[in-house]
Amino acid sequence: MDFTIRQVNNDDLIQLSQLFNDYREFYGQEEDVVGCLEFLRARQRNNESTIFIATDNEHILGFVQLYPIFSSVNLSRALLLNDLYVAPQSRKEGIASALIDAVTTFAKKKHASWVMLQTQHTNTDAQSLYEKLGFKLDLDCRYYYLSTSD
Repeated sequence: MDFTIRQVNNDDLIQLSQLFNDYREFYGQEEDVVGCLEFLRARQRNNESTIFIATDNEHILGFVQLYPIFSSVNLSRALLLNDLYVAPQSRKEGIASALIDAVTTFAKKKHASWVMLQTQHTNTDAQSLYEKLGFKLDLDCRYYYLSTSD
């Protein structure tokens, strides 16, 4: 399969919103393509995230979304790889690896000291890929979440 990796532009957002919706449904969320489009447009408009897409020049096959964060301990910028998704019919073609390669190149260009991601304990396929690409499981820290929504 031939595909290219590039940074998303505003013309891509309508098509990307459908794939982004599929990603959210994968994680148990209700369908909301309009909400996805609004969310993606806001992130782009406010320069709050960086999105790379894999495309065959007709369809978006997968995407990765990064958010900037900072490390006080390292006195440096870092990146949160928050979203990575490849359409089911396009999996096993090297797209996820290529998207992560784009993330690594981007992180180095931005002088980020590290890239962090999280995945569900049951997502063993993703875990295998991440470890193959050099990500290390953090055994030193425990992550906690506090919900602030009703």
